[in-house]
Amino acid sequence: MTAFWTVLAVLACLATASLVWPLLRAAPARSPTDDDAARRLAIYRDRRREIEADQAAGRLTDAEAARALDELAAEAEQQFSAPAASTTSSRVPVALVVGAALFVPLLAAVIYDRTGAPGAVAMDEHELRGEPSPARIAQAIPSLEARTRDKPDDAEAWAMLAEARRIQGDLPAAATAFAQANRLLKPPSARLLADHADVLVAIAGGEFGPEPLALLERALATDPNDTKALAMMGAARYRAGRTADALALLTRLRDSLPPESSQVAAIAPVIERLREELGQPATGAGAAGKASPTTPAPAPPTGGSAPTASTTAAVVAGRVEIAPALAARLPAGATLFISARTPEGPRMPLAARRLTPGAFPLAFELTQADAMGGTPRAWATGPVVIEARLSRSGQALRESGDLFGVSAPVTAGERSLVIRIDQVVP
Repeated sequence: MTAFWTVLAVLACLATASLVWPLLRAAPARSPTDDDAARRLAIYRDRRREIEADQAAGRLTDAEAARALDELAAEAEQQFSAPAASTTSSRVPVALVVGAALFVPLLAAVIYDRTGAPGAVAMDEHELRGEPSPARIAQAIPSLEARTRDKPDDAEAWAMLAEARRIQGDLPAAATAFAQANRLLKPPSARLLADHADVLVAIAGGEFGPEPLALLERALATDPNDTKALAMMGAARYRAGRTADALALLTRLRDSLPPESSQVAAIAPVIERLREELGQPATGAGAAGKASPTTPAPAPPTGGSAPTASTTAAVVAGRVEIAPALAARLPAGATLFISARTPEGPRMPLAARRLTPGAFPLAFELTQADAMGGTPRAWATGPVVIEARLSRSGQALRESGDLFGVSAPVTAGERSLVIRIDQVVP
């Protein structure tokens, strides 16, 4: 912002100088030129010759001629010996110059304030994208808290405070504010209920407990087509083993979105995978490139050795380690699930592989053949996070006591990823 105003000041100074400089220069003095003096001298000579001619012709007496010549000489002496005409200058008064120097930048500033966008100078990259900046959020929170204290029944103030706390990363405070907003808001808002559920799930490490499920049910009762509530409830139903319910919810979500949207492109392969799990025929929305149902899938690698090469190139590969603090809790006969999902949104896996672990560290790879759904390449078009989870029961759904670790977001082609199992499902 300082650089902007510096450049603006320099430009204003240059514009002012271009106007003031001519005013400070005096025009050249005006005085009789040599040509004018020569013309006057010639006139006097002509008049003298006329006087002498009149004297010779008898039109003037000698006394009259002498007097005329004396008068002519006196006039000439007066003209040529008088001080030169005072030099006239076009220099503008200093007060006027200073006034112009101050007026031009002031006028430019007024015009910019009226027709420009002076507020954009103070915007950071968040606000230029239409998002509130962290600084603005931090400034707004004290006033929002004061507003909720002064008007504890103001549902809008509680909702704004909840969103500000969520953006700030204070999830417990956000959950408290969301609870107050949902209690006060009449009629209820499906999106506000889904946002509250989202915060609670994030606090629980991605687990759908009774409270977020109840909030999602209220949200869908309020608006059966709220996209966020549908996506979250679909993920919750799938996690609970209710695949048919998850399919119905995600199908409703897909149908409520514009057909050409990127969200539909992301949901379509998930829907096809769920139909496949339920033994339903593919609809064709994501069946392009899908292998025949009778074609056997590549055998997953087992043990702690490097994965065997497959005809399908690996999208992500690396190794899984286990934290020393959890090594003693490694369950006997556990099953290792390697899955990929989007960094944000539903926890529905986009690709998955089941392994029988031997010794750690354990090498792994996820290929296009491991994609969940009818379009194998769909999961490799953007950043994903990879989760490694040791299941005691061998079930694909998370269970309390399972050990897991999650990577940072990675892109397709990563072959040296390290996932550290260092967490326990509550």
